[in-house]
Amino acid sequence: MSSNLGGIREIMWCSFNMKKENLKNTDKESFLSQIENTFQEQSLRLFSMNIEHEITLEGDVIEVNFNKPEKYKLELDSSEMKVDIYEILEKSSVYIDDEIDSSKLKLEVDSKQDPNIYIYGHELFDDTEYKFLKGTEQLDIYLESESSGSVSRKLCYIKSAEAKFIFDLTDEEDISSVYSELKDYLAE
Repeated sequence: MSSNLGGIREIMWCSFNMKKENLKNTDKESFLSQIENTFQEQSLRLFSMNIEHEITLEGDVIEVNFNKPEKYKLELDSSEMKVDIYEILEKSSVYIDDEIDSSKLKLEVDSKQDPNIYIYGHELFDDTEYKFLKGTEQLDIYLESESSGSVSRKLCYIKSAEAKFIFDLTDEEDISSVYSELKDYLAE
């Protein structure tokens, strides 16, 4: 039997670098096609919790200790830009396969994720960045997840050391506007 966790959801994510020159010479449709193809081929699962870190297991509140870097360091060659894509589906379920006593259960997270979507209320971590404790004992508990339904939010961040562009990939008008800003930046 599985136990559902409230306050955590699954997000799919993909990250890669692109040469500024390639971006400069790409039209909007080719750019969007490359973004989508790369996302489909390389996306990985992340977990997201709200910025208040309010987590429950079968209705019981779980203590959360969420650590993150004070400042995220972007390591890029000056000729490149980093692309991060996040997809959030309408329905998401995060659970633990085993039934567990949730009293005095603690979740510790040491996230190394880029805080891109913090402004949308999400704190992110991956499969290697969390552990469950009961007192000082680390428990052998692993999160499982599934998502379904339509895309409720799909965001694409493109950034260099000096600029950042945020696309809402569910909004054609936003895509056109931000793509135009990106092209202007690359033409400088």
